[in-house]
Amino acid sequence: MAKGKILAIDDERFFRNLYNDILSQVGYGVVTAESGEEGLQMFAKEPFDIVITDMAMKGLDGLQTMEAIKKINPGQDVVIVTGIGDVQMAVNAMKKGVTDYILKPINPEDFLHLIKTVLEKQNLVAEHSKLISENLEYFGILSVYQRCLKILSILDLDRLLTIILDSIMAETNAQGSVLWLASPENRNELKLSAARGVINISTEAEAISLSAHSNSDMIKAGKPFYEKSSDGGEVNENAFLVPMKVEDNILGLVKASDKMDRERFEIKDMMIVKTIVGFASIAVRNALKVKEMECRGFKDPRTNTYHINYFTDYVTKEIRKAGRYQRTFSILCLKLENYNELKGEFKDSVLCDAIQGVINAALGVIRDADILAMARKDEYYILLPETDYFGSLMSIRRISKALKGKTFVSAAKKSAPLEIGMRSVSFPKDGVSLKNLLDNVRKRMEESRKSLYARHKLDEMAFWRIFDTLVGKGDEYPLSLIEGSAEIKGERKRFEDEEGLGRSVLFTPQMFSQVQEVIFGEMEMNADTRGILYMGAEDMEQSLAVLRRHSKVEGSATKVFLLGKKENKVWELPAVTPVLVSGDEIEKARFLIFLSVDYAYAVFLRERDDGMYYGIHTSDPIFVENIIAKLQENYHLQVQL
Repeated sequence: MAKGKILAIDDERFFRNLYNDILSQVGYGVVTAESGEEGLQMFAKEPFDIVITDMAMKGLDGLQTMEAIKKINPGQDVVIVTGIGDVQMAVNAMKKGVTDYILKPINPEDFLHLIKTVLEKQNLVAEHSKLISENLEYFGILSVYQRCLKILSILDLDRLLTIILDSIMAETNAQGSVLWLASPENRNELKLSAARGVINISTEAEAISLSAHSNSDMIKAGKPFYEKSSDGGEVNENAFLVPMKVEDNILGLVKASDKMDRERFEIKDMMIVKTIVGFASIAVRNALKVKEMECRGFKDPRTNTYHINYFTDYVTKEIRKAGRYQRTFSILCLKLENYNELKGEFKDSVLCDAIQGVINAALGVIRDADILAMARKDEYYILLPETDYFGSLMSIRRISKALKGKTFVSAAKKSAPLEIGMRSVSFPKDGVSLKNLLDNVRKRMEESRKSLYARHKLDEMAFWRIFDTLVGKGDEYPLSLIEGSAEIKGERKRFEDEEGLGRSVLFTPQMFSQVQEVIFGEMEMNADTRGILYMGAEDMEQSLAVLRRHSKVEGSATKVFLLGKKENKVWELPAVTPVLVSGDEIEKARFLIFLSVDYAYAVFLRERDDGMYYGIHTSDPIFVENIIAKLQENYHLQVQL
């Protein structure tokens, strides 16, 4: 007996023979038709488990054939076969009722796997249909079954997750529900993706490691289980979890909590949710597939970047999701600053090749979940989901490193550098709407061009050369600077910022101490805010003395590094990292470099013979971000922020 009866419709004999060979060899019954019209005639005469139809055919195309078949049998499973260039058409077809799609050229293994999956879904539906027809009271199976059919029909992922959780709460009287989905970057990690009802989202895990979970065996087996207390001991029968599993793949985990009017969930509640989740897992897999297809359809095949319309639509959805689940994301702008000048010097094809090299380098280091889109030939945006301000800085660094040696336009007898600028903004810190975020990232791009770091091409210098260039010599700083009755003159003046972010200064030791107190006060007041602080002094004891007066700093989310020549034999501050410095550069030098989500500040000073400190301080975030990178590079310090 055949494993399943399949009708294959294609106007090319080669593909009709291919379908017949692949499917009949493993036991399927196959009937072929050379047109949509002939296929409809065959379908009207006898039933088929699956109909396979090519998208592009003479006469009735695949979409028209599918619509005609659905009029005869609305529940018929139809698989569309299409080429790479018709991906968007396949997406639209799935939204209109096509069960699945496969791309040409046909991979026999993938093709057979798809057919098997469709038939397994049919068996699942048939099983529950049989229970209804036999009038079994399977915990209100009719209601559950109807909900499951609705779930299977939804292809929009965000809406689907909401319907899944609402269905679970309605059928079990749960007051809250949560869903985690497998991370596209790490299949061992599930990320919080949806929550409904009475849920304190801040108490739910942002991410769940499958291998480290106390019930990892139950998850792998696809079995429901009660939640355990936070210490992994006592079982909480007022909350349970059910894995989302398709074949051997874990797609996610669903939690139901707070049974209405009862103290505990019963086994039948778990079985109801397990039934819903069985259908939901197939629906989620289909929705993810449609999402992947949409991504392909909205990509420029030449540049491999997304269209800006897709980017704006995706970010708008990300804003809603991040706002609902108290998350963050970042947008990075990559701009070719001298594009207009280069356009006049090089052929369009030569310039396009150079730009593509930049794009390929960026694509090589960003994550699969990141979205790189082209706004114009000289301006690109990258969406970085689940990425805060510091994470976006790390992305900029990774891209910058990948671009080394690849930022030149070269023709037969000439070459020129591609000047690339990158800045980022984060939600909700820098804006809560797409317009806010894009306006602010463009504003930051403009600010970066005026920055002290860019104006004086400091990127070409090493850390201590930058330090000496900005600080200069002690006799350039008059004593009247302390009182504010004089301004710096001559060579020093050009390093001051027109926007008032940076100034040359002459500090007494007491004034420098006050600056340190302000920074430590900020760290203590916002102990949960991520940050990084570098303190430099010839003798580390000078910095340690201040830190001992601020014990709360050790428990803050700011990482502290002390740089100096001399170190205590017994290091009593385990949360502070000492960095021993060799060489004469740090003699009589003092510096502070502080960067947090909300603040940026740097001060570079040297001590004069009269005990005064002379140098420069700035609150220019572009300078601070880049000078930290220079310092880390100089001393091979950890680059994680």
